[in-house]
Amino acid sequence: MRSLIDPYGFLAPIALSKPRSWPPVRNLEDWHKVAIQGWMMWADAGAVIVLRGCRLMGGGSNAHDEAHTMVAEKISAMAEATAMLAFTTPTNASVAARTAMAPFRKRVSANRRRLTR
Repeated sequence: MRSLIDPYGFLAPIALSKPRSWPPVRNLEDWHKVAIQGWMMWADAGAVIVLRGCRLMGGGSNAHDEAHTMVAEKISAMAEATAMLAFTTPTNASVAARTAMAPFRKRVSANRRRLTR
């Protein structure tokens, strides 16, 4: 008899398989670096959002230029991160995360410095 939760029996092979454990984390300090860099970027991004919002609400040519810069930087950062991951071979997941985050981190901190002048 089929159960009401899994009427077609899709979950039966999963339920009968052996429980798997995660491999041990050997590079914990690398993940700490990823977390710290992510938190720093998060704090800078909050400041950039507020500063850009103020500039956009001001209107005029500054707002137009800022909107154009914002979109262009996001597209170029995504392209750079994609190229970096496609053309380099990260040794582990934490290196891949730092590699993918680097173009965004660079642009966010540059924007914070530029907008606070």
